Amino acid sequence: PKRGQVFIRVKGSGWEAVEVGGDAAAKFSHVLPRVTDDFEYYFRLGDAKSARRQVTVVRPPRIVEGRVKLEYPGYTRLKNQTVDTLNLKVPEGTLLGWRLTLDREVESAEMRPEGAEPRAMTLNSDGRQAELQLPAEASRPYTISFRWRLADRQYVEPGAKHYIQVIPDADPQVGLLRPGEDAKATLKKTIQLSYWARDDYGLGEAWVAYSVNDLGERRHPLGPLGGQTSAEKEFSWPITQLLPTLKLNDIVTFAVEVADGRPGTPGRGRSIARRVQFISDGEYIAYVLARQRKVLGQLRPLYLQEREAAGRLEAIGKSSDNIVQQAALEAA
Repeated sequence: PKRGQVFIRVKGSGWEAVEVGGDAAAKFSHVLPRVTDDFEYYFRLGDAKSARRQVTVVRPPRIVEGRVKLEYPGYTRLKNQTVDTLNLKVPEGTLLGWRLTLDREVESAEMRPEGAEPRAMTLNSDGRQAELQLPAEASRPYTISFRWRLADRQYVEPGAKHYIQVIPDADPQVGLLRPGEDAKATLKKTIQLSYWARDDYGLGEAWVAYSVNDLGERRHPLGPLGGQTSAEKEFSWPITQLLPTLKLNDIVTFAVEVADGRPGTPGRGRSIARRVQFISDGEYIAYVLARQRKVLGQLRPLYLQEREAAGRLEAIGKSSDNIVQQAALEAA
């Protein structure tokens, strides 16, 4: 016959017939573009019927359990943990340890980070468990591919895409609370300093960084902050004792600097800088009086506005009293 039929039955369903045509050599064929389940089939050509055949669909290896151990850098003071997701968000420097359990044996496993060299994973004796340990260095997508065998052929399963997000360790933050502005002082001055500082994982050392007339910066230690994530400190800085050679008209510029506990090269943060100019006693008295006049000048308009508002309220009160008295008389 010029035409025939192929009968197909997918596992768990009934038979379906599909028309097939023969070629010049009397060969009949049918293509299934994609199969996902086991099935049976046979051909019927005229009154002839072929033997029934069984096709078993073998699926690629898949991960049935994926766990990643997270070993955080010691200075972060975070507790190590194991997570059951392959999409990771970790601090910079975290050591990642993958342990994957597969549903079938594979010949090899490989992690393929985007933009970096692939890394071979270690398989156990039955080829169904893959392990790898790497430090978290950069944010990037990655896949885990498996090489497996079916009959006499090898196949590579590329695997799904996952993502590692590495959170850089931000530098600590610090701000000056006092003094709140640049100032002038005599050579007897002791500067009252107060500051706040904070860091994601813990604060290390603190210093006053200062220079005289912008010539060469030096540091005065303020002591360790004990790994706190936030701190607020105040202290007296006897600057003229620290710098006995200070003279009139010298300007000292200073800021508070703090470091975090990151090993190697710690992150540092610095506050806004303030300036103190040293002047004579007479100049200092004139400076203080000028500041007082400035403050009084700023307060006077507020005082006048308050007095005017009080007068208006008093007038409104008197008007209200008159209205009440008039109403009372009319009622009587």
